Amino acid sequence: KREGIKVNHKKVYRIYSQLSLQKPVKASRKLKCSKPIHLTTPEYPAHVWSADFLELYLRGRKLRILIVIDDFTRLVVGTLVDFSIPASRVLLVIEKSIALYSRPRIFRTDNGSEFIEGRLNRFLSNARIRHEFIEKGKPQQNGFSESFNARFEDECLRMLDLNLMPLKEIKQAIYDWIKEYNYQRPHSSIAYETPIRFHILSY
Repeated sequence: KREGIKVNHKKVYRIYSQLSLQKPVKASRKLKCSKPIHLTTPEYPAHVWSADFLELYLRGRKLRILIVIDDFTRLVVGTLVDFSIPASRVLLVIEKSIALYSRPRIFRTDNGSEFIEGRLNRFLSNARIRHEFIEKGKPQQNGFSESFNARFEDECLRMLDLNLMPLKEIKQAIYDWIKEYNYQRPHSSIAYETPIRFHILSY
């Protein structure tokens, strides 16, 4: 065509076929419909712990907030606020939470890099804690964490003046709110008890 010669497409295809020059066409594969993941329903304290991250921007830097919550008692058993929270620090929070409360049977998270790191998962395996993952792109499967996060953002994070408050005060405000949540906030879902009292009464 570039040289001004007329091209008969059928003839070209026939010649390609005779010389075995045509490219093989891969058959399209149908996507398999994955079955929904069965997530454990918590039935007692330390049955299921859920962990999740929240993020906010503090004067151009990303501040991360790790929350670990007992899905049955609604008690926040672990918290960490900092600019960098790698898997090693997530593990320290889990170890401290276990020392303060008890070992969970199931640890539920998304597939974030901090949660799939080898040392963290070896610890969970050695401690006989099953790591349960929610499906990618479905944070609603971590329902207890999502419910807490929404309340936490509305009542605490949105009240912070990120442009003026120093980091130390922001951290303290977050830790104070979580302490109040654990010790002073009754919940209808746990018989109108506070999380800490419901946790104690459930044993």
